[in-house]
Amino acid sequence: MQTTIYADGIANTQLIDGVVRFDLIKMTPVTEEKMTVQTSGAIAMSLPAFLRAYDQLGSLINALVEKGQIQKTAPKEIASSDLPETVKSTKSTSLKDVLKKTQ
Repeated sequence: MQTTIYADGIANTQLIDGVVRFDLIKMTPVTEEKMTVQTSGAIAMSLPAFLRAYDQLGSLINALVEKGQIQKTAPKEIASSDLPETVKSTKSTSLKDVLKKTQ
C-alpha cells in the first residue's frame, strides 16, 4: 500500500555519508502575516537517486514551460533568519554547498 504525503516545500537539505536527506514541510496560516511550519515527513535518497529525481523534475518543469502552464523566474533566496528554528539546517554538509562545488 502506498502512502501519499502532501508537502508545501522542503527544508533541511543535507548530504550525509552519500545520502541526501530532506524534510517535507507543511505550512499553515496562523494570521494574515504569519505561518506555522511543520514537518510532515522526510526523504532519504542515495546521491545517484537524487540526481535522477533532479533530472525528472527538470524535465517536468521544461514541459510545463513549453505548454505555457508556468514561467521560469529567478529563484527567491530565502534568508535563514526568515525560517523558524525547526526548519533551519543543521551543522552537516548543506546540499546547496555540495551542488555548488559540482558546478
